Amino acid sequence: MNSINKEFKEMIKSGAGVGEVIQFLHESEISIIESIKMIREGFGLSLRESKELVASHPRWKTVVEANQELHDELIKFINEQN
Repeated sequence: MNSINKEFKEMIKSGAGVGEVIQFLHESEISIIESIKMIREGFGLSLRESKELVASHPRWKTVVEANQELHDELIKFINEQN
């Protein structure tokens, strides 16, 4: 993870775009949650912005689609509790 973190920081420092960095994280087998955290910290974005960027990236499409039903059920449950 240290070498990935180092390369991640070097990419940002050299001006790599968010999409390129997300692709790198995916190829490095970093989880979607960890990718969101790293994008947030690395680019100084909000949690919402980071989540939207990572979740909408083509590399994560199958993961997001596979988890959409669970996500929707959790949101529904939370809303019912309020």
